[in-house]
Amino acid sequence: MSRYIDADSFFEEFEELDKEPYNNYPTADVRENVKGRWIIHGYPSMLECSNCRELFFYYEVETKSNFCPNCGADMRTDGHADILRVID
Repeated sequence: MSRYIDADSFFEEFEELDKEPYNNYPTADVRENVKGRWIIHGYPSMLECSNCRELFFYYEVETKSNFCPNCGADMRTDGHADILRVID
């Protein structure tokens, strides 16, 4: 599995290194893995992303959706029910 580092933070830590030889290495388009969970609101059931707070009708998001369609937050859990019920 590939590992990615923040190059700017790396070079701040090792200021004596010459950055020029490393600028020719290919870069990867990566993003931070953001975790979230679905928050259920009343009837008709609305789902809210705990990360971006965007609201969706239940039918707009697949029942077993693993990611928020708006911000891409990872909704997968570690085997525990990670859905909150909010009574409006």
